Amino acid sequence: MGSVTLQISAAPTDLPFLEAMVSHQIRILGNQVQEILIVADIQAGKGRFHFQDEAIVNFKKVLEKIQRQWKVRIEFVDYSPNAQTRVAGNLWNKNKLPVKDYRGGPFYSYFYGIEACACDYVLHLDSDMILGGGLQSWCSDAINVYEQDDRIASILPLSGPPPRRPGIPDQFRENSLDYKKLPHSYRSNKFTTRVFLIAKERFIRILRDISLDKPDMFRYMLGKWQGNPSVQAPEQLLGKYCQDNKYYRLDYLGNGPGLWTLHPPFRSELFYEKLAGILTSVEAGNIPEVQRGFYDINDGFFDWSESVEKLPFYRRYKAKKKIKASS
Repeated sequence: MGSVTLQISAAPTDLPFLEAMVSHQIRILGNQVQEILIVADIQAGKGRFHFQDEAIVNFKKVLEKIQRQWKVRIEFVDYSPNAQTRVAGNLWNKNKLPVKDYRGGPFYSYFYGIEACACDYVLHLDSDMILGGGLQSWCSDAINVYEQDDRIASILPLSGPPPRRPGIPDQFRENSLDYKKLPHSYRSNKFTTRVFLIAKERFIRILRDISLDKPDMFRYMLGKWQGNPSVQAPEQLLGKYCQDNKYYRLDYLGNGPGLWTLHPPFRSELFYEKLAGILTSVEAGNIPEVQRGFYDINDGFFDWSESVEKLPFYRRYKAKKKIKASS
């Protein structure tokens, strides 16, 4: 097996949970990798991606605290022209990449982080990803599966704790398919930038074949109105490429308890207060049955009603559907 970098992306918007989440991620994965790299992005976007200068100061303090506790390297995203030219050329074989996507979300910073990794393989996590199962051989096992199938664009821990009944989990997309009779392993042509393991060499080959397409007309106009670049989000570009070229992402649990992820779909003060207990429960394997098969934390595990009620009315129905636990 080649060397692996655990690369965690973080920004000042992550401050309320950053220390607890990153420490949790390192506890689960730190012994499986040769390098831990936190890629810190302090260039604010717009809307929900915006933050004040004071947040940057506090963000740096938390990163310093994490660095004192764990053996990590911290790299701040370099937006200088020379750095942008290097990253665009090395990964995409282009002269330039957009800094943000049409929403104002991260674009360049994702690829800066991959390029900054010293190892052959990159296990990327957004800083809000929760890890369960705790299988300590997951990285080596996953790389073995990945290297035997050159159509895998990315391999990642199973999205959500595995259900006890057979079949594809409830919250997976309709186009997910079982994979080679491996337990709780599913392939789909959708890509996620929240968590993925890739070989840099294979990933670069894919990137160099992708064009920087615009979003649909509505999102294009919305992005223009907000002053953002007219380009789809990275996961949209990669997902479309996988769909058109018969590549896929593979959700892979692994042996025994395996490794799986949970994602908090919302934020609230109550969630931050309860986070330590949530992480303790996940690490101990104490998962409500109604959470199994769901990759977003649902209302069987945590009460999101406060967060949902603060959403605009046109988003509430979809939000309630997302977090509703199966009966």
